[in-house]
Amino acid sequence: EVAELLMVNGHFKLAQKVMDFLDLPAVELCIRASNQIATQQARNGVGGSIAPVVKFLQAIPKLPPVEWDSLVSNVVNIWIIEKEELNADRSAASQLVPFIQDERCKMDAMILIG
Repeated sequence: EVAELLMVNGHFKLAQKVMDFLDLPAVELCIRASNQIATQQARNGVGGSIAPVVKFLQAIPKLPPVEWDSLVSNVVNIWIIEKEELNADRSAASQLVPFIQDERCKMDAMILIG
C-alpha cells in the first residue's frame, strides 16, 4: 500500500495523512512498515543501521500500549534473528528497548539481546 511505502521511505507525515484520509488500519500498516525497515537494515550487514528503525519509532503516532509494545518487540526479534543469520553484532537492538512501555516486555527484550 501507498501509506506503507511512504513510511518505509521516511515520509511519515504524508503517510499519516493518507491513513487518516482513507481511514486505513494504522496498527497493521505500522507493523508491516516497521518489519520491512528492520529487516532491510539488519540484512544490510556493515551498512545496516538501527537509526532508521529508531527514527521510525520516534515519528509514527503512538499506538495503543499493547500494540505498541508488540510492534517494538517484534522489531527487536527481527533485528536479532537477521543479525544472527549474518553472524553479526546484534547489540544495536538495545537502542529499541527504551521504546517498550511494559516492564516485562522490556525484560524479555533485554534477555533476547543478551
